[in-house]
Amino acid sequence: MDFLYHFIPNKVMFSIFNINIYWYGFFIFCGAILGFLIFYKLAKKEKIQEKDIYDIFFYCFLFGIIGARLGYFFYDIQYYMQDPLAIFRFWEGGMSIIFGIISGVITLYIICKRRKIEFAKILNILPIPMLVAQILGRLGNYFNQELFGIPTSFFLKIPIQENLRPEQYKNETFFTPLFLYEIIFNIILLIILSLLLRKKYKNNLENGIISKELKAKDFRKSMNLLAFIDKGGIILIYINYYFILRFILEFFRIGEPKVLFLTLNQLLSIIVLVIFNIFWFRKNEKRA
Repeated sequence: MDFLYHFIPNKVMFSIFNINIYWYGFFIFCGAILGFLIFYKLAKKEKIQEKDIYDIFFYCFLFGIIGARLGYFFYDIQYYMQDPLAIFRFWEGGMSIIFGIISGVITLYIICKRRKIEFAKILNILPIPMLVAQILGRLGNYFNQELFGIPTSFFLKIPIQENLRPEQYKNETFFTPLFLYEIIFNIILLIILSLLLRKKYKNNLENGIISKELKAKDFRKSMNLLAFIDKGGIILIYINYYFILRFILEFFRIGEPKVLFLTLNQLLSIIVLVIFNIFWFRKNEKRA
């Protein structure tokens, strides 16, 4: 741990033929590959056709990345107005996961609508590959020396090089690694959702398959849980957990533009939480 207190990472992983390969891009790439493999396996279990699996992942990932990068424009409007082409230099870092999630989900909805695929079924398996990609992507934030918060003396701290420190904290050395907190809480969420999805696949309510592991005294509780998962419980937990987490972490960020005492991410989090929960509960009221 002492090593990390003095180590300043280099954002360039290596160079080949005068072309820099960045850690940030490397982790995004790894997240995409791992995310696809997990999505493919889960989509197969949901009996989605192979061509649709490839197309869904490709277009959702593509427009998710584009949305995440273009959305970052709103976080530093003055900088991107002075240098508009900088928005296309995504390897330098700077993506809004919230805008990425929104654009990815809109893309998914359009594809499902056109191909008559059950939107809710795909939406309910997305959090697992998305969390894996998010966790790996956040590692890239470390090498880019970004997504850090207020100065701290707590043992979970990282040094930030002087030219990247906010003006009011030039004399500070150690800052809160918000990306690390997000990684930790995302790992916890990934474990919880993976266990729930595993329970769903071991007990297929649609085909009347019930696992022998279910104890008689817990049968009603287990059946209620399985019904909740089938209704889209995985995506409901993910959206509420992740966006509440982001809302809380934003209080520790530095220099974020604010509207009505809240950062842009906090406002977006509230909007997403309200809209999604209304949509989810209304949809399931109709099913009931």
